[in-house]
Amino acid sequence: MYIKTKKKCRRFFFRRLKSVEMFWSIYTHRFLKKELSLYIDEMKKSDVKSMDQIHNEMKLCSDYWGCKSTDYYVYYRLYLYNLTDEELLDYVPPYFFVNKYQEFFHKGLDTVYYSDKLIQYKLMKSLSIPTSDVLFVISNNKFYTVDKKRISTDMALTILNSFKDYSFFVKPVDGEGGCGIIHFSSETCFKKEIENKKFKNVFIVQEAIKQNEFMSQINSSSVNTLRVIVHKRDSKMEMKVAILRMGRKGSIVDNSAQGGMSVGVNIETGDFFPTAKFEHSPLVLEEHPDSHFIFKGNGIKGWINIRQEIENYASKLVKFHDIGLDIALTKNGFVFIEFNFRYGIDHIQRTVGGVRRILKVK
Repeated sequence: MYIKTKKKCRRFFFRRLKSVEMFWSIYTHRFLKKELSLYIDEMKKSDVKSMDQIHNEMKLCSDYWGCKSTDYYVYYRLYLYNLTDEELLDYVPPYFFVNKYQEFFHKGLDTVYYSDKLIQYKLMKSLSIPTSDVLFVISNNKFYTVDKKRISTDMALTILNSFKDYSFFVKPVDGEGGCGIIHFSSETCFKKEIENKKFKNVFIVQEAIKQNEFMSQINSSSVNTLRVIVHKRDSKMEMKVAILRMGRKGSIVDNSAQGGMSVGVNIETGDFFPTAKFEHSPLVLEEHPDSHFIFKGNGIKGWINIRQEIENYASKLVKFHDIGLDIALTKNGFVFIEFNFRYGIDHIQRTVGGVRRILKVK
C-alpha cells in the first residue's frame, strides 16, 4: 500500500509539472536533446522551405493550438514536407495532447490503479478478454498466486517446469516502455536472480507468447505487437489507428523507446504502409534491416475479421473512452497484452503522420 501511495503521489506531482509549458519544454529538450540538435542542423541546411516560411508555419501552429510549436515542428521534421495548412495542423503538439486531450478523457479516472499490469490482467480475465495468463506474482522476492496466496519457491519452480518450452517473461507491474522486463529461458538463470534478490518490487510472471509464423518472418527475436488506438463511439469502441511495432537486433522487446521500429497499418485493409520509421531516429526503411521483410505489398491476412474482433473485445473496456491497446497475433488468434491510457503521440505521429482529424482532437 505504501509503495502504491508513493507512486501515485510521484505521478500526480510529475503530471502537475508537465502541465506547465515551460517545464514541458525543458523536459523535452533534455529527453530529445540528441534528436532536436540533429534536426535543427538539418533544418538550417534544408532548401525545401525558407526560414520565413518555417517561422510562419510555426506561428500558424502556435496560434491554432495555443502552445509553443517549435519543439514538435522540428521533432516531426515538418520543415521537409510541403503540407497544406490543414495537413500541418494535423500534427498535434504532445504538450496539448497530454495536458488537454488526454486529461479530458481521463478526468476522474484512477489511471495509476488501472495501469498496474496485475490489475489489468484480472480485469481482462473477468471480462473474458483473451490475454496471456499470469502464472504467479513475485513481491519482494516472495511468490504469490494471482489471488495473493503465498506459495513456496519450489512450487513456483514446479509451475515453470510444467511447461514444455521454458520461456518466460518477468514484468514489473508498473513498468512502461518495455523497461524492467526480463526474459528467462532456463531454471538456472531464474534461480540465480532469486538468490541475488533482484525482485524487490512487484512483478508478474507470464509464459512467453508465441507469435504466428507471419510475425516471426518480420522479426523473430521479439513478439511484434500491434499498437491499436480505440475510441468510444456510442456504446462501443472503434479502432482509429493501428501500427505494428517490431524489435531490432535480437532485442526481446519491440518498444520504440528500446530501439524498436514501427510501420503503419491501413485500418480498412490491413495493408502495411510502404515504409517503417523510428521514434528516435530519422531513418525511413522500406524493409526490416535484420529480416529484410519488405513492407510495401504486404499486410495482415484476415484483417477485417481481426479488426472486428478487436473492437468487440475492446468494447468491454468502453468505460475508458480512449486507450491504446497492445495486441499480439498468435497461431490461435490474438491476445491483449495490456492497455495504455497515456499512450505516446510522438511514436504514433512519427509512424503514420498527423492524427488531429483521425482522433478528432479539438
